[in-house]
Amino acid sequence: MSPDADERLHVALLTFLESAERGAPVDREALLTDYPDLNLELRDFLDTYALVERVAAPVRELARDRRGLAVPISPGAQAGGGRPWGLPPPGDVSAGR
Repeated sequence: MSPDADERLHVALLTFLESAERGAPVDREALLTDYPDLNLELRDFLDTYALVERVAAPVRELARDRRGLAVPISPGAQAGGGRPWGLPPPGDVSAGR
């Protein structure tokens, strides 16, 4: 994958994950249409994401039912300034050093 395609994939995935974290509906077909050159990679990711969400749903529901034991969907989001899983903003290479 070229550096440009790699960057576009990161942007597409970040856009998707930020929308999902906010609880906003994500139009899968629109995402695929917006990035036709990344169709294969995005389909693989979206299929895997959907599988993980289906598997995790009963666990999240159980956690919600057991008040006081609820686990945040994205640990560290608050500590990371609202970024998913406490990740640094795109382009912040200092975090990996």
